Amino acid sequence: MGCAISSDVANGKSNVVSVSRREAATLESRKAAWKVNQKKDQKDRVEYSDFFFPGGDCRLLMVAAFVGDVDFLWEAARAKTAGNDMANYLSGVTDRKGRTLAHYAAAGGSEAVLTRLLDVKKATRTRTGATVAHCAAQHGRINVLEYLERQLGEAAVYTQRDNDGWTVVHFAAWGGHDATLNDIRTRVPYGSDKLRMSAGDGSTIAHIAAARGNANIVHFVRNHFGIAFLYTRR
Repeated sequence: MGCAISSDVANGKSNVVSVSRREAATLESRKAAWKVNQKKDQKDRVEYSDFFFPGGDCRLLMVAAFVGDVDFLWEAARAKTAGNDMANYLSGVTDRKGRTLAHYAAAGGSEAVLTRLLDVKKATRTRTGATVAHCAAQHGRINVLEYLERQLGEAAVYTQRDNDGWTVVHFAAWGGHDATLNDIRTRVPYGSDKLRMSAGDGSTIAHIAAARGNANIVHFVRNHFGIAFLYTRR
C-alpha cells in the first residue's frame, strides 16, 4: 500500500466524544430546576421532557454519562419509563452516530455509569464499529479499560476491531495517550504483540501517531520497539 493515511486519521474518528463547559453547566441548571419542580403541587409541575429532553433530543443524557452523573440519568429514566425497566431504556439511548451512553461514559472515565448500564456486556458498537473500549482508549481512560477487562475479558477489550480494522492501541495512538499504550504493554498479557498489530490498511500505531503529529507516541515506539519499527512498511 502507499504511504497515504486514510482521512479518518487526519480528520478524526467519529466516536470522539466531547462535552463543553456550557453543556455541563446546562446539566447542573436542569438538575436544580428539576428539584424545584418536584416540590411543586402536581398541577403546577412542568412536563419532565422540558428538563431531561429539551428540544426532543437526548443530548443532556449523553452529557450526564460523560461527567458520571448517575443520579441525573436515573431520574430521566424514571420520568421517561415511570420506573419500569430503567436500565434497559438507558441502554438503548444513542446519538446520531450510534454512540450509546456507555460510549460517553467510557470517554469520560465513569465506571459508576458503566456499572448501571446493561449494554456494557453486549457487543455495543457505533455505526463505524467502535466499541466502548475503543472510546475509552481514544480518551486515555486506563481505568475504564481495566474495568471492561474485568467485565468482558481480555479478548473482548484488546482484540476487537472497528470497521477500519482499528483496535484499542490504534485509538490510543490517535489520541496521543502513551500512558495507555504503556499500560497495555506492561500489564496486559502479550501486550507488546498487541501494540504491533496493524490496522485494516496496514497502519501501525507509529503511522497513526505520525499522521496525527503525536510526537510522544513516536518517541514511545522508538524507545520500546526500536527505530526499525518506525519504518515498517504498510
